[in-house]
Amino acid sequence: MSGGATNGSPKLPPGFEELIPGAVAYQGPIPFDDLPFPEPANAEDYDWALNSRELHRRYPRMVVAVHRRQVWGVGRDYQAAWEDARKKSECPAERNLAFVALWGVPGDCGGEAGESPDV
Repeated sequence: MSGGATNGSPKLPPGFEELIPGAVAYQGPIPFDDLPFPEPANAEDYDWALNSRELHRRYPRMVVAVHRRQVWGVGRDYQAAWEDARKKSECPAERNLAFVALWGVPGDCGGEAGESPDV
């Protein structure tokens, strides 16, 4: 599977292998920490969605497709969020959307702001 397209997913760079849909492992020659990770195409929207408590509450454990602080699609993975978004009229091009996995807000353990989590 390494470096190839599987189940309609995009071709992976050398050294990456898709383990299951949406999860890859890196086993290349460059140390992982030294790999260049490009800035997301729509970094402002990505950061907004990733840090939005409202979106995390509305769409827990989902992927959202966002453009200009508007949610265009929601799904269990990137492909499902894109399929949902493209059904809407005037949906931006896929390359203009930020796809954000909402798996918990950083620093949030389930309580409201200022609350200590129950341990």
